[in-house]
Amino acid sequence: MIQHQSILTIRVNYPLLVTGTGRVMSNITTDNQELIGDSLAAVIIRLVTIIAVSTVLICTAVCVVVLFHNLRAQKMTEISRHAAERAENQQEIFNQVAALERKAIRLLNYRLENITTAQSVQEFDRLFPLQEDGTRRSHPALFDGFVSSDGEYVHGVGSFISNGETISDEEKHLIVSAYHVIKQIGPVIEPYFDNFWFFTPANQLIIYAPHREDRLMFYRESAPADLDFTGQPFEVNTRFDVNPARVMTCTDLTAIMYDNSGRTLTSGCQTPIDIEGELIGAFGISLPLDGWLKDAVEPAVEFATPMLINGSGDLIAHPDMLAPSNDNLQLAADLTETLGLGKLAQIAAVGASSDIITKGPYYLAYQKIAGPEWTLVMAVDRSYILGKVINVIFPILIFVIIATSGGIYLHYRLLRYSIAKPLYKLSMSARSKSQNAENTIRLLSSRTDEVGTLATAICERDDRFRALVASLENVVSERTHKLRQREESLQRLNKSLKEFAFVASHDLKTPLRQSEAFIHVLREELERTETPITDDAQEALDIIMSCSQRMRHIVKSLYELSSTDTAEVEREQVSLDKVVHEAADQVRILLKETSASLEISPLPDALGSTGMLTQLFQNLIVNACKYSGDASPVIRIYAGRSVDEKCRIILEDEGTGIAEDYAEKVFEPFKRLVRKDEIEGAGIGLALCRKIAQRHEGDIRLDPDYDHGARFIITLPGVCVASIEAPETENKDIPEPEIKVA
Repeated sequence: MIQHQSILTIRVNYPLLVTGTGRVMSNITTDNQELIGDSLAAVIIRLVTIIAVSTVLICTAVCVVVLFHNLRAQKMTEISRHAAERAENQQEIFNQVAALERKAIRLLNYRLENITTAQSVQEFDRLFPLQEDGTRRSHPALFDGFVSSDGEYVHGVGSFISNGETISDEEKHLIVSAYHVIKQIGPVIEPYFDNFWFFTPANQLIIYAPHREDRLMFYRESAPADLDFTGQPFEVNTRFDVNPARVMTCTDLTAIMYDNSGRTLTSGCQTPIDIEGELIGAFGISLPLDGWLKDAVEPAVEFATPMLINGSGDLIAHPDMLAPSNDNLQLAADLTETLGLGKLAQIAAVGASSDIITKGPYYLAYQKIAGPEWTLVMAVDRSYILGKVINVIFPILIFVIIATSGGIYLHYRLLRYSIAKPLYKLSMSARSKSQNAENTIRLLSSRTDEVGTLATAICERDDRFRALVASLENVVSERTHKLRQREESLQRLNKSLKEFAFVASHDLKTPLRQSEAFIHVLREELERTETPITDDAQEALDIIMSCSQRMRHIVKSLYELSSTDTAEVEREQVSLDKVVHEAADQVRILLKETSASLEISPLPDALGSTGMLTQLFQNLIVNACKYSGDASPVIRIYAGRSVDEKCRIILEDEGTGIAEDYAEKVFEPFKRLVRKDEIEGAGIGLALCRKIAQRHEGDIRLDPDYDHGARFIITLPGVCVASIEAPETENKDIPEPEIKVA
């Protein structure tokens, strides 16, 4: 069908307003287009609101920042004060421990110098009897309690001496002297520390701990004879290479020697004893996690968590570690990593003795403790500070919001009565064509401000617009009449072309049919009369018959191609599954003769004509069978991914294929890839396929990337929901055409 489209463009120097009935009306506006879009009052109100809100937000942000910093500084000062006070208390305790151990060393040296070795040896065997395993352990009375010859009450003492059989008199003198120092100092410090001990590098230990739940039975009875202190943290800290200053040091948090469960965690603080440059032993005090360390990290304020770390950043004590647990060491490691205490220890080692740093969601205030080289840390959740800020700022924000809302409302009322109402009347009157609207505009034109000037300009332009609209209506009416005449002419021409194609096809077919009939009559007459005929004459008759049949086929194909152009396409929902199966049924004989394998996957629905789409797929299947080469045709039909609300159907074969140079030429009428005597056909099949696809607002093309035959991609209106993958094919030689439905 011949189609014609005419676009009518009317360009006017003034904007127009078209009503719902089609009448062209004037739309009042200014030359500089300032009033197009939102009203001027709305723009002013919006601008004032933005300025007011922006000012409030900026002021609020400044207040928040100032309040936050002030409150943070106040809280940080409070935290630092708490950390300093607690660290000072702990520092005093460590100073007392160091002084106590120094006093014990002085008493030991005094006894070694003023008490003879013989006296100590005589007392040694009575205090530390030899055991069957070769060790010496304290007499039970030393722990249970007894009154000595000088009237002194002794209790809570236990000991372990590994080399009980080979111990020298000098060692006996040292141990007895240490025993007297222990029993003298232990009861004095009992209100503050529940233990006091002395050990030597030769695995000899004396300890005062009267309140131990195990009654020191490990050292007094159950400790193995080969018990060795070597490598224990308290022994390592007494070595010259580890403690060259020979001062008091404290160990990390470790499990006590005889507790295999690891639940009893302590830290030992010991001072080495040297005589003439040789280590003879050390006095020490153990700080259990559930004892003194518990008091050290007991929270004093609700918002701060105190803790102790050593110089390496390892956690010594934390409130979460005070509850009974079998995995306090793992808990300490986890807390160390979470709070970043290793980094804090590095900062404390090279920085000031006290400071506050930020680590993740916490503020960490620290204060160094001299002696054990520990650091007291106070951790504060930053959300606590934020909560305080919110509590202070929230009432201020409420007040600001209320004040801002009131100010905006007052501005709105002022702008409404001074600007918004007059502009609203003017704009509504400019849109209306009633007499009242025109009277309103002329009334506003009497004003002396900008509104009056604008109303006057609108009145003047209305007069010019009326004349222009009348002229445009005449032009539109004339153009519309011409377009209708042109459309009627095209319809008559299309009808004439369709009738001509039918008549021409019928008139061309008639002489061709007569020629074929005369050839049949001539052959029958020759056979009946048994008249001999030469080979050349027989070949001529065959050529005439073949040309006649081919001409009739060409006329038929041309008529179908012409009919496709002029036929109306009925747009209905069509099942492509049914269409493809119908096309396959119509060429079933050809499929059987060529032993073709046809595989059909589920296909979507499309919009179009069932007959035309059946013809399209029938031509493609026939084309695949013709150009299959020497092998049996293998044809696959499946759905591809939908594009732009159009589905894609893919038909591919494993035939001879089509070169890329001919990818478009094969869709032109009478374009053939082989000679007509090799494969029969008029060369119109693919051209008809493209014509049908285009009449359905679709297309058909060859896939140039497919090199196993030919792949046609058909695009039709519809929505494709099937898989885009091609079905698997098995090549089987079967006599019947194989139609597989996936």
